[in-house]
Amino acid sequence: MTFKQLYNPNTGATYTIDEASMIFKIASASFKKQVRLKPHQNTILTALFKCHPQPISYENIRTLLINHQLTCPDDTRLHRKVSEIRNSLATLHPELKQLICNTRGIGYSLPLFLKSPENTATLSKIGLNNKKLQENIAILCNLKEESISLSQKCPIMKFDDGFILNRKPVHQALESILQIFDKQNEQLLSEIKLHPQDFLRIRIEYVLAKIKTYIGLARISTFSITKEQWLDWHEHELHAILEELTHLLKQSEMH
Repeated sequence: MTFKQLYNPNTGATYTIDEASMIFKIASASFKKQVRLKPHQNTILTALFKCHPQPISYENIRTLLINHQLTCPDDTRLHRKVSEIRNSLATLHPELKQLICNTRGIGYSLPLFLKSPENTATLSKIGLNNKKLQENIAILCNLKEESISLSQKCPIMKFDDGFILNRKPVHQALESILQIFDKQNEQLLSEIKLHPQDFLRIRIEYVLAKIKTYIGLARISTFSITKEQWLDWHEHELHAILEELTHLLKQSEMH
């Protein structure tokens, strides 16, 4: 097999590098694009895919370049060559500008959240006919997992109306996943094509708003519970509300 694939659970896009043809592809339910890479770019990007989630050291990348008769007497030229790969990918889609990450003093890698397609079987289990809606739900499921992970880092604190999580330790990460949620919320509502006054659409909007409070760790407990109880409650409620959303979307497909 000459190609490697990785799946971006935050956007629903699949990235493919075909080593033999030197072609990189990005594909989702809404678009498909590809670009032919230069030989040295193809070698470096293929190596990054094969090593993921481990990084490739600067020295190893320098060796790959030398094998293509490209000299890198200093780090500046090495970084410039990697930047050229970023620019080639960015012509396909802006999100690809961030595909290659630089960890200072270590080397280059791909984002840790990228998954192997074999680990994304939830898409086929959702049971929706609309592939875009399937992607929306799959991305929300990924945000659920991120939210659960972040909730473990937040202490419980007393608030006016009850008990809440102190979100300061994960504020920046929460902003990121809520931005992704807002984008998925907008895409999902435009895809179901229900009238704003339709009762089913109103129910879907209500469930989405509720999911956002869970993902954003903004739920309130009226009584004191242990951190273990909070985490268990948070995970089970999030799972149940996503199941409810999927059920409502199935109903919308029969409208």
